[in-house]
Amino acid sequence: MGLFILELIATAALALSGAVLGLRKRLDIFGVSVLALAAGLGGSIIRDIILGITPPVAFTNPIYAAVALAVAILAFILLRRVVLCNHCAFERIFLIADAIGLGIFTATGVVAAFNAGFAGNIFLLVLVGIVAGVSGGVLRDLLAFERPVLVFKRLYALAPLVGAVLCVLLILSGVGQTIAIIASAVAVILVRLLSFYGRCFSHKSDDCECDD
Repeated sequence: MGLFILELIATAALALSGAVLGLRKRLDIFGVSVLALAAGLGGSIIRDIILGITPPVAFTNPIYAAVALAVAILAFILLRRVVLCNHCAFERIFLIADAIGLGIFTATGVVAAFNAGFAGNIFLLVLVGIVAGVSGGVLRDLLAFERPVLVFKRLYALAPLVGAVLCVLLILSGVGQTIAIIASAVAVILVRLLSFYGRCFSHKSDDCECDD
């Protein structure tokens, strides 16, 4: 149950990152929903395909898609003007949502691979964790015609690598999967936030860029 709730949180977080990006691109509710679904579900779908879990859980349990769509609708209603009018606010929402989703999906990706019977293959455990963490964001950026953050943002690829390795080491040391997931996710989030330090959080802007 704990893993299920964590994945719902990660789905909601990445869905929010997709939704606010769609809002920034001035997409309609359909476009915003597509980006939210791609970001929120992409990582778990690709992870499950790699691990041979077919169809992926996101296709058999509608709650993941429902959460992503709910986030998209709420963002469209509540955050549209904020995102359009204040670039710094957009950057902050996007960064925090992306960091949370990246961290949790990296950790749960490692655990999913471990539970799928690949405990003896450390390389696979780490790789699946990284892929699970970054895939949703990459799909989101490609659909929005953005340069993928995985390639162009500083230290972005380092964050899931650090988290995946830490998660594997903690699990193998016997501390338990729950502690490993939390510690790994926190590590990823911190590295992701630190990679952004000095950019948006150090820039204060209350200017409104829109007239409507």
